[in-house]
Amino acid sequence: MAKAATKPSKATATTLPQHWLKMLVYGQSGSGKTTLACSGVADPRMMPGLLVNFEGGTLSVRSRISNIKPADVGTIEPEPGKLDVVDIASWRDFVQVQKQLEVNPGAYRFVCLDSLSEAGYLSLLTLLGATKASQVSEKPEVAELQDFLKHSAQMEALIRLYRDLPLHVLFICGLALQKNPRTKLEQAVPNLTGKLVGKVTGLVDTVGYLDVRETIGDTTNEPEDERVLFTTLTDAYVGKDRSEGQLLGREIIEPTLPQIFDLLHLT
Repeated sequence: MAKAATKPSKATATTLPQHWLKMLVYGQSGSGKTTLACSGVADPRMMPGLLVNFEGGTLSVRSRISNIKPADVGTIEPEPGKLDVVDIASWRDFVQVQKQLEVNPGAYRFVCLDSLSEAGYLSLLTLLGATKASQVSEKPEVAELQDFLKHSAQMEALIRLYRDLPLHVLFICGLALQKNPRTKLEQAVPNLTGKLVGKVTGLVDTVGYLDVRETIGDTTNEPEDERVLFTTLTDAYVGKDRSEGQLLGREIIEPTLPQIFDLLHLT
């Protein structure tokens, strides 16, 4: 005789809703943004994972990635311990990746766009008639105001689309310096055009500025570089931590995604 199923208690029947990471990390070239994006390949909370690669710079993480084609996104078995990486050469490639994610829900738990700066460049080129980012014209078009407005709307829609996916999402972005309107001094911000800087930082829960600073080694007593992720807003840089009690703190030294997940209590 089969044993009757036990009715779960109220404590076990009620579970907290899944909370997904929605984060933007920006910094200068060489600060370790792509390395950070690939730091969770051994963590089941964010695997399987997908890196949508506009940058082309994956040499530093080649042992942690597996290259696939846009048409293969979400349809082939991911290689254990590696992120699927799809290279984007045209806007058509990117649209195909979006469609593959839509028709294959649940294929990934984590997706990273690397980077929004290069995606924006490709978006603008596409609006000006180029079919590939590498395309060179003898008579290049000059972007006009209406082109920038279309580009801004397209980029905002793109970011909203990925932000709203039911999985962990990391946006990578380059670094720009702009004048702080209050202090009149330079402030580090994500490298995006026009008002996108303010819009994008408002669309995500967490914004981190990844920088490299010199320190003195504890054992060597020699100068060493350390990577630091700043997550608060200051006059010098833009940061944001929407978690209750600002769980990330002011800075994270040598950050990894598993460390960020632990601090934010993500599953």
